[in-house]
This record gives sequence, C-alpha cells and structure tokens, in this order.
Amino acid sequence: MDGRLRPVILSPQVPQIMMFLKFVLLYQLIGFGIIAGQAFYYLVCFTNVLRDLPAREYTLMRQTIDRHIGKPFRFIYVTMLLSCLLVPVLLVSSIGHEPRNWWWYAAMLCFFADFLLALKGNNPINKIIAGWQVDSPPANWSDYRTRWAQFFAYRQVLAIGGLFCLIMLLLTRVSVFP
Repeated sequence: MDGRLRPVILSPQVPQIMMFLKFVLLYQLIGFGIIAGQAFYYLVCFTNVLRDLPAREYTLMRQTIDRHIGKPFRFIYVTMLLSCLLVPVLLVSSIGHEPRNWWWYAAMLCFFADFLLALKGNNPINKIIAGWQVDSPPANWSDYRTRWAQFFAYRQVLAIGGLFCLIMLLLTRVSVFP
C-alpha cells in the first residue's frame, strides 16, 4: 500500500463509469488538441497574413473563414463544455469523489476562460465583420482587426496552456480519477 486512500466501489457500474471517464478524458485531449492546433496555426503564420492584408481582402478572408469554421468549432466547444461538466457529476454520483488532479482543473479553467473570451470577445466582432460589404468595409476596419487579434491572442495562450495541462496530467501518471 502506498498510503493513499482507495475508493470504495459502491456499485458494479463503477468500473464501467471509470472506463467511460477515461474516454471522456481522451476526448478532452483531442478537443483541446484541435483548439490548440488552430491557435498554433494562427500564432505561427496566419496572424501575420491577416495583419498584412488590405481591407477588402481581410474582410473577404474573415467572412470566408467564419462561414466554414463556425459549425465544426461550435460542435467541439459544446461537446467539450458538456464533457467538463460531465466528469465531476459522474465521479461524485458514482463514487463520491471529484477529480483529484490539479492539472485537470487547470486545463478546464483554461477551456472555460477561452470559451468565455470567444463568446464575449471574438464572436461579437465576427458578427460585425460578417455584416460588412466586401468592397466597402468601414473606415475603422483595422480597429476591429486589432481588437479581434487581441482577444484571439489571449485565447491562444489559454488553448495552448490547457493542452499543456492535459499533457502534464498524462505525463505525471497521477490519475485524474480516484
């Protein structure tokens, strides 16, 4: 014995719940990987591309990207949100414990902060940009570009940080579940 308390198995379903929770954690890792992958892509090259584009091309590119990226990322964010809520509920209801690993909590905090910044920062700007006429964007279009990029920069840090936390969770070999 290593001195740690072992959970008491309350029902025969607990092993199945624990296996399901491991799949949820795998999904969270994949979901964060996709979110952080977009952040890496923007960080490495795409931010500079958007910054160098003239008004018409910037507007056209943003509108095109937003039209195609919305549905897949909405699905990822909604299912990630559900998985973040599902883990503690299943653990507490099945064995009476919440997740015990701080890496998991840090990753979920990064996810929630990224989600809120997307909802309150980038998405309202995306909606404004979607309403622009491609051939005649407003005179202050670069102010919107700058604000959008600032919100996204914060989100990049959160997405990459959240992925880092989930990877650290796996590398520490300390179970997120009791």
